[in-house]
Amino acid sequence: MIKYTVTREDNEQNKDLDRSKIFGSPVFPKDFMSKKGLNDDYFFAQINLSEIAEYQDVLPKEGMLYFFLRFNKYNITPKVLYSNDELEEVMGEVNEMFGELYFNDALYMNFNEGEGDNYLLDGFDQEVPEADRDDYFVLLKVDPLNILASDFPIFFNPDDELYFVMTKEDLEKQNFKRVKLIAHGS
Repeated sequence: MIKYTVTREDNEQNKDLDRSKIFGSPVFPKDFMSKKGLNDDYFFAQINLSEIAEYQDVLPKEGMLYFFLRFNKYNITPKVLYSNDELEEVMGEVNEMFGELYFNDALYMNFNEGEGDNYLLDGFDQEVPEADRDDYFVLLKVDPLNILASDFPIFFNPDDELYFVMTKEDLEKQNFKRVKLIAHGS
């Protein structure tokens, strides 16, 4: 398990744009959003894998993991993408079109081995609809109540922790196409 705390930054500096963060201005390879069909998706987070390389051995040691949310009429679907291409484009105010869910500040992730209620890469002890929870692994867990942002956009119940989960088999194959988003009351 890789735990993390967050530091809120309302005015991102160019030197920090490729850091791991929730919200803020993502940095992408050239034409990434249009090539991946992300123009209607909500940017949630980016994880610079070189920042967690010393803590894990299941993901690549370099590149970026991007987390997006797609809002449908009845649900929210996660989309997780990996890229190791050169980073070229900064997308400021990427979520502006989402109105009340718009959050421009960056919540920089500070990784460690023991501090914080939020984490990456651990077993999942909650129920997964129609599945055995022992087969699932937490790719990213975010607890909005334990994050510095008092105006953190609420996607579900404000007491819910958000889990991006995937099967252990998919994680081993680095197949992010079947990641699920589960909200669970804290």
